[in-house]
Amino acid sequence: LTWPDFGGPPFSRQRDGTLRDRRGVRVALFSGVRLALREVADQARWSGVVAIGIASCCSDPAWARACLQAFDLDGSRRLADVVSACEIHAGNKQEHVQAIVAASGCNIREVLFLDNEESHCRDVAALGAT
Repeated sequence: LTWPDFGGPPFSRQRDGTLRDRRGVRVALFSGVRLALREVADQARWSGVVAIGIASCCSDPAWARACLQAFDLDGSRRLADVVSACEIHAGNKQEHVQAIVAASGCNIREVLFLDNEESHCRDVAALGAT
């Protein structure tokens, strides 16, 4: 998910799985996100082994949280329902990921970090994440 310069809530769900913000701006998940999150949340082999965290430095955390609550994962759950740790506030991705690591109790070397900005990936990789 990338946070566009959107108008914020309320978000309306669209038939294609995207959202529209109050200004009508389309907000979409990257391809494969729903499938990957359902796999991690639903498959017994990942239970207790993998945690899902959100790291965001978007300009309005309340809007981002509303967006996570609005995205439908599978008809009965929202994206926010499968997130174990959420760091949405000003700051950098290293700080966010370190807080998620502390909250989840994992080792930074066990973190798989995905981001739409390559510089964020490099910053977090410098901590030891993949």
